[in-house]
Amino acid sequence: MTVVSADWVVPVEGPPIRRGAVAIGDDGTIAAVGSIDELGEGDRYRNAVILPGFVNAHSHLEYAVYGGFGDGLPFSDWIGLHVQRKRLIDLADMEAIARLGALDCLRSGITTVGDCSFSGAAATACADLGLGAETEEEVQQHRVGAVELDEPHRHGELEVLAVDADVPDRVRLDRALGPDLDARFERSEAPFAEDPGRYVGHVARVAP
Repeated sequence: MTVVSADWVVPVEGPPIRRGAVAIGDDGTIAAVGSIDELGEGDRYRNAVILPGFVNAHSHLEYAVYGGFGDGLPFSDWIGLHVQRKRLIDLADMEAIARLGALDCLRSGITTVGDCSFSGAAATACADLGLGAETEEEVQQHRVGAVELDEPHRHGELEVLAVDADVPDRVRLDRALGPDLDARFERSEAPFAEDPGRYVGHVARVAP
């Protein structure tokens, strides 16, 4: 049993605890939350607050290095440029970027994400780093001007997960069909208003 403590502990339920402590079992699960008087001081973090892990309900881990590309463009121009850019990198690149995105989440106190994934690499990245996730595999079918956004070349990594014996037990694959997390935004902007056209092909759930 390991105990960590801080000036404050904010539990999932109940009020903040001044001079709080958290007891962590040998299996990594939280065994108890209470005061230092109840659980002992253990490893004390002064001038700090212990919080539950944050949840990022809408992430794109595979695009973690894309910040600033196409800023200021109208959405239709931006998404066309975005798809062209994705075609220049392979699955190994996507996995490397997704791992960076997952690491950035963990460094920021995020322990669970709801991720929109193009290749499925986000699911394996989360499993590798211990980040909890529900990862949707996007299937895009659009045309914006002269740019064809149909993406049959996507790597289908989530389909591979279903038969890959090396995938950690904490990854569970489900098939799904329906609008993905981004479709709600595309409905408001032409030419996506009539048919968002992007659907979830698979969902991978990754336990932290």
